[in-house]
Amino acid sequence: MDDQQKQQFVTSILQTYLQRQQQQHQMNNNNNKNMPPIAIDAQLKMVLLSTSLLTSPSYTGPPFELLIARFYVNELHFATKEITNALLASDLDRAIAAWEYGKDSWNSYFTVVNRAIVPKVGGQFEPIH
Repeated sequence: MDDQQKQQFVTSILQTYLQRQQQQHQMNNNNNKNMPPIAIDAQLKMVLLSTSLLTSPSYTGPPFELLIARFYVNELHFATKEITNALLASDLDRAIAAWEYGKDSWNSYFTVVNRAIVPKVGGQFEPIH
């Protein structure tokens, strides 16, 4: 990919990102709600899911697996912010590196959470390629 193609790619991603942010802002204003951005909402739900799946009612402290799952959510949050900052700076290489980092965090989270999902409950999460 040459520099002009990279610039066009970054510009299209940035435009899509900004459009979605504007849509989110309009939805919040129309509904009079302070909803978090979609990525943050997903991360909050990841924490709730891991808490439900990995916490035992007979143990009063947080299990080690839950702490590991939350660590990966924190890493994903960092990657999300890094992708946003890289796109705003039109730095495609940094955005791609942050995506790879975030993808690894997603897959690691799935590995931890999948251990608690039995076939009776439902299907396990597939890794992101």
